[in-house]
Amino acid sequence: MCPGYFLETLVSSKAVDILNSHGLYVKRWIIPSYYKDMLKFLGIDMKGSDGCVFEEFDRLMVGVKSYPVPYFFDGDGNMYLNLLFNYGKRVSFANFNRTSRNTEPFWKQLLDNICRRYDMDKFEIDTYKLKKKGLGLLRKLGTKKELVLLDNSNLLSESADGSIIKNSIFFTNEVRNIAAAAHDKGMECVVMGNRFDLNNGFNIFNLKTWNNINSLDMLCLLSCMDVVVSSDPNIYLVAALLGCPKVICLNDAVEGWRFEDIEKICVDKGEWMYLKDSSSGNIARNI
Repeated sequence: MCPGYFLETLVSSKAVDILNSHGLYVKRWIIPSYYKDMLKFLGIDMKGSDGCVFEEFDRLMVGVKSYPVPYFFDGDGNMYLNLLFNYGKRVSFANFNRTSRNTEPFWKQLLDNICRRYDMDKFEIDTYKLKKKGLGLLRKLGTKKELVLLDNSNLLSESADGSIIKNSIFFTNEVRNIAAAAHDKGMECVVMGNRFDLNNGFNIFNLKTWNNINSLDMLCLLSCMDVVVSSDPNIYLVAALLGCPKVICLNDAVEGWRFEDIEKICVDKGEWMYLKDSSSGNIARNI
């Protein structure tokens, strides 16, 4: 059981190898079906029909919260692993209503719920295949230059760790400033979220919000970006894990979901940056 978003889904895929090494095999994944194509790429066959990822997330989280333990059994003897137990918030066994913030690295919080020994050395993924597919998607957009992804998704949602994800929202003149700075550095700007049709002598490409893009396509696109700018850990941390050369996190990151928390497992460490001043002018200076 791991009804999370990109970050949790990507890391939970590593549970397969760990469980297999202990002679255990997963029969079923309880996870939003939005991620089935992404999981198939990662070697996990998951059945399910496409639905609204947020509706599925809310529905499946009811089950997670109903069983505040790392594992439990049903009447047929099936064992369920709750990868989101103690995720973000530690539950006191003395008083289930008492919680405290879990500040361990997010990937460790997830994988500790397997209740088996594991050695998480490096988070390896076939980025060559991801980039090959991603470049094909980008050719359809009509771009061949280095790219800056500006996450402008107007989404307000509860994350799997119980915190609230609130994206920074940029207006037309702000997007124009950032895109102009990218253009001056020989790059083009891809805006994910609110659509902008701006004619400034340079291209601004548009993507839908991530939940309206196929999960595998989204992973592929992130792997091809040269600069990623976002306030959502599902975007900036996944981009960092995929080896994006430069990743900018807007505002402060919560302890456990910082760049420092993936340094140990990251194969290709790029340039990581926090910008407390998330104005368009400051972003333009730092991309």
